[in-house]
Amino acid sequence: MAKNVAVQVIGGAREFLDNVCSPEAAAQRLGLDGTYTATVNGEAAKMDSTLQDDDYVTFSRAVKGGI
Repeated sequence: MAKNVAVQVIGGAREFLDNVCSPEAAAQRLGLDGTYTATVNGEAAKMDSTLQDDDYVTFSRAVKGGI
């Protein structure tokens, strides 16, 4: 379980969370509802990816493409 993780929803302020194990857990702690995609340290990540100390997680709303 990561002790210190920086998280940010695109367009919002950066926050720091402790004792989170995944982007999904971080999203729950932030109270995010709806569908979001996550990046960890700038790389696309699954919501159940394991976080490490000092990771930087960003969330953005999932967007469907198409014409």
